[in-house]
Amino acid sequence: KGWLKLHPFLLLYSDKSDFISLLILTMKNIRWYHFIAVLLVLTCCKKRNEQTPLQPWLLHLIDSIQVNVSDQTNVQGYVQLISTGSVEYLSSYQHDGTYNYFHWYNLTKRSFVHTLKYNVDGPQGVGKVSPVMTYLSADSILLYRINSNIFYWVDTTGVVKSKLDISGAESGTIHVSPGYPPVFISNVLYFFRIGVQNPHSMEFLQTSKPEGVYSTVSQQYSNSYPDYPRYPSGYELSIESWKVSRCVGPKNEFVYSFPFLDEIFVYKNSTLSTYTVENADHINHSFIITDPGNYEQHMQFLASTGLYTYLMYDPYRKLYYRIYLMPGYYKDNNGQIIKMADYPWKLQIFDTRYRLVGEQVFEAKKHNPYGILISKQGILISRLNPYNPASEEYFSFSVYLPGELNQKPSSLFVGQILRNNHLWKVDDLFTYLLLWRTTS
Repeated sequence: KGWLKLHPFLLLYSDKSDFISLLILTMKNIRWYHFIAVLLVLTCCKKRNEQTPLQPWLLHLIDSIQVNVSDQTNVQGYVQLISTGSVEYLSSYQHDGTYNYFHWYNLTKRSFVHTLKYNVDGPQGVGKVSPVMTYLSADSILLYRINSNIFYWVDTTGVVKSKLDISGAESGTIHVSPGYPPVFISNVLYFFRIGVQNPHSMEFLQTSKPEGVYSTVSQQYSNSYPDYPRYPSGYELSIESWKVSRCVGPKNEFVYSFPFLDEIFVYKNSTLSTYTVENADHINHSFIITDPGNYEQHMQFLASTGLYTYLMYDPYRKLYYRIYLMPGYYKDNNGQIIKMADYPWKLQIFDTRYRLVGEQVFEAKKHNPYGILISKQGILISRLNPYNPASEEYFSFSVYLPGELNQKPSSLFVGQILRNNHLWKVDDLFTYLLLWRTTS
């Protein structure tokens, strides 16, 4: 009975330290002969399980989602996934000069629910806002007024609760994007900030820190982390050089990826750590921009180097994903410059120790690398490419779950063990405990 009390809780733990803590807490409920019996079984099973091949993870297609939309919804625009805890919504932004509209669709029912509407002008006006909202609750939604340093706290009824104007606290301009959304944690607002220098200059990269930090209690601004990386000379001229993607991990660690670096940067407990990505398709640093006013040379540069864009954390699978636009030709067969959204690309899969455990390549124009949403259902990847539109009448997503190369994943599994640079998904308790014992 003591072992049966322990077993269900193990489903929640895949970390060695968590397991040890749980084992100590439950030792009172486990008789000594139960524990010895389990160890004997694990020892007997060791040889059989160690012969099982370890395989990298890929994305497995499990579903296809199509959501019909109203005439007012622009399916080619930015779409955000909003989770209220029990329900997930697709939120599509629209602006007509008088109102900011956020059209919400129930993802499970695949139907329209309602529209959130916010005035542009007047006492309750918020100006034209970014399509990226920070949703905390129905009464606490953070909107950013574009080309300003002003945020608004609003609710789902359109009421402006308060205005957060930090234009006097910091210089430069706040830039809100899907790859770097504002985050509000413990009365502190975090956001991406562009400094006053020319963003396409070495001075900008040497003096700027992209993370802006503002305390709503002390009303103090700071930007102590992180530094921009030191790119090779000439890279600062790229139209993408100043960009950075950031997400927040399970323990409120801030994780960063820069467009021309393979490494992952993590800021936690006032310390910035750099993680080298093994077995990655490393960025090619051979092509250098010489004429910053030449758009064709910019595209030739990007096609030569490749480019990292979004970095995302998946709280449901405890994994990170990063998008890599792969290098290739910068002109098509007709001599036309290939747009970035038409590049072939891959989705890299990292565990919570920032180790590359899998990746998957997507063909150009089949899926949109800028239209990826993390849902309870899986990883939603849009099939609507803005340069190759399929329809104006519905949202269209492919739904994937990460899993082993030759094994479709289950929605719930005991845990995951990384060995020999491969992540092994474990579906039974004994195998998990065995691998846990034998993993360094």
